[in-house]
Amino acid sequence: MTYPYWTVAVTALVLNIPFGYIRQKCQKFSPFWFFWIHASIPVLIFLRIKLDVSPAFIPLSIFLAVVGQIWGGRWRKARQTEADIEQYERIQDLNVGINEPKPVYERDVMIVLMNMGGPRTNTDVPDFQRRLFNDPLLIRFPLSKLLQPFFAWLLVKLRGKETQKRYQLIGGGSPIFDSTRAQARALQDELRQRSRACDVTFSFNYSEPLPEQTMEEIKSAGKKYILPLSLYPHYSSATTGANIHYLKEAARKLLPDLKFLKSSQYHTHTGYLQGFVERIHEQLKPGENLDEFYLIFSAHGLPLYFLLEGDPYPFQISQTVGGILSKLNRQHAWTISY
Repeated sequence: MTYPYWTVAVTALVLNIPFGYIRQKCQKFSPFWFFWIHASIPVLIFLRIKLDVSPAFIPLSIFLAVVGQIWGGRWRKARQTEADIEQYERIQDLNVGINEPKPVYERDVMIVLMNMGGPRTNTDVPDFQRRLFNDPLLIRFPLSKLLQPFFAWLLVKLRGKETQKRYQLIGGGSPIFDSTRAQARALQDELRQRSRACDVTFSFNYSEPLPEQTMEEIKSAGKKYILPLSLYPHYSSATTGANIHYLKEAARKLLPDLKFLKSSQYHTHTGYLQGFVERIHEQLKPGENLDEFYLIFSAHGLPLYFLLEGDPYPFQISQTVGGILSKLNRQHAWTISY
């Protein structure tokens, strides 16, 4: 190359910016943390030998590598701070004392039931998987804007056919659209019976109706407020948080004046807990006693990095299980399984 010293210098600096970004996400002094600090060394050694760069240039290349690591780390911190603020805003309990604009008329409110979604037919499976695997809020991926689309495409190609076979076993698609539409209609009917003027719709992250389509519906209905109601009883930034995030993104584009109201969490609501208690007792045959059974409470797991960031999901699962056990007067022979 014409400029060997410039090549080594620029490589040392530029290569360490993404490495510093990734390192910032790793636990300090962990093996991965050390790996990303030193990841550029083999490349720089190769270039120095290949381009016949003097060993006297090594201190400067190390200095530039450190600068790149610092820039990458600060970039990650800045992005993480913005994400943390948004994540905290999504957790209702941390917003105690924030007053909604007054007055809020029910006729101006659209209640939006939120869930992940699912393919309605087998032909919808690839699009559903692509959206799912390409979501950086759900699946963390280094340099996600550059690499995650390829990662999603690859997984769809490798797993698409097998996934379609599994959906075929349950009828050729997911029942979540029909069940969520039924929930929305049931809630709308109940509100009408109580003379409440709110309208109800629903929104999915990875299949239709997508957040943009939901915003178009809200816009057509002339609503001024949205009340997002999660169908995930237990909050996680990967589920409820992601739903609210994408609804807000769609609102910024289509309805910038739309106001978001806050709904209460219900993972410890008496009615919700009682529903579990009744379902447990329904499984008992005549003559059987619940004390004869070991109870396993099964819940979705989360990657460790969500938990290290303080995601409240496992704590809320424990609260729900504790409430059920209290209603059952149960103190033994139970566990939570992820």
